[in-house]
Amino acid sequence: MELYAIGDDLSKVESIGSNAMYATALQSANLESLLTFGANAFQSCKALTHVTLSEQLSEIPREAFRDCTSLSEINLGHITSVDYQGFYDCASLSMPDLSNIVSLESNAFRGCSSIGKIRVPKLQIMKSSVFSNCGTVTETDFSAVKEIEQSALAYTTFDALDFPNCTKLGSTILLSSTLNSLRFTTNQNITLTSTNALVFDHPESTILYLHESKRPGGNGSPLATGPNVWAGNTWKEIHYVNDNGEEVK
Repeated sequence: MELYAIGDDLSKVESIGSNAMYATALQSANLESLLTFGANAFQSCKALTHVTLSEQLSEIPREAFRDCTSLSEINLGHITSVDYQGFYDCASLSMPDLSNIVSLESNAFRGCSSIGKIRVPKLQIMKSSVFSNCGTVTETDFSAVKEIEQSALAYTTFDALDFPNCTKLGSTILLSSTLNSLRFTTNQNITLTSTNALVFDHPESTILYLHESKRPGGNGSPLATGPNVWAGNTWKEIHYVNDNGEEVK
């Protein structure tokens, strides 16, 4: 395995092995020629603040930037997948471009408490704890998400969450999170794999939006059992929308 030292010019390097820069004092990395790099390649580089990735890269390996607590800028607009804990505890990472992401493994962005926005318009499955412990998030795009696994959005503060195509929820997807409004507006049945799927802080302060088929007595699942009850929670209000997303009385 080839190792690199602080001050080495990485701009012409095409391959970096696993653990190659592990826990070094590297402050920035120009990786514009990089074609492949291994797991944990930059893990625990706590002084690392800026990274430029090659446009030819499409994947971030397992734990590649884990615990890079000062990393604030990295170009991810061309990246399509991030492996397990790829950016775990990158607490300074702010508003990364995730517009082409199609696959995120568990804990990929867990602990990114400065992330600010999470826009993943191509992501269909949110793996466990993928965006947990992410501080305050003010902007999201989960329009393609069909399934949310356990604790995917736990311990995070949101203003509003909208899942127009989601049909399957794992356990405690919003554990200890807070939000003002939550929308599950698909006209298909929604499967809860656990009775505590929607356990989170203060649902009584959250407005829930559902497709009109989820009205009590409708053909949606799980059925409401009262005017403000759905999936075992009592909500501030429940509003219903039609297939066009328009609110109906």
